[in-house]
Amino acid sequence: LVLSGGVVIFNRCANGRENRVVVVPEGGVVGEMEAISGLGRIIYSARAYSETTLVRVLASDFLRWVREDAAACWGLTQVLSEKLWAASMQSSQYGALDAKGRLAQLLLRLGAGRLKLTRQELAGACSVSLRTINRCVKEFREAGLLGIDRGKIEVSHAQIRALRDWMNTDA
Repeated sequence: LVLSGGVVIFNRCANGRENRVVVVPEGGVVGEMEAISGLGRIIYSARAYSETTLVRVLASDFLRWVREDAAACWGLTQVLSEKLWAASMQSSQYGALDAKGRLAQLLLRLGAGRLKLTRQELAGACSVSLRTINRCVKEFREAGLLGIDRGKIEVSHAQIRALRDWMNTDA
């Protein structure tokens, strides 16, 4: 269970390249598919993209809880549906996005406010280099799509709308 922060779920291709599958935000669940499938092996990998706090639940306890508690089962169904939808949307769009598109998509997902993520964490979440993230942040700032205050990225509600428009026209 992701108590705070966020986790990127990814798989690795034969050529060694990582493909991001989905971002699991605070309140999300990681590893439930492996527990439910009962395959006994990890299907995907996970990496925190910011300072993250997780609660580890044994697979046996998790499965017993879901089997015995109808509300928990329904909640898990909703979580899995949301994650599957997000993964589907991200996989169909993410691979075609350049670095600016990936950053914009992440900023939209995080919403308005002051980002807690460092530039290095943003780079990791977007699967690009720190240098590339710095270039994208500079270009977005110059275009008025985000602000910087004391070195931290801030995105207003108006900038979220502008990022959404930018994604729909320029990306």
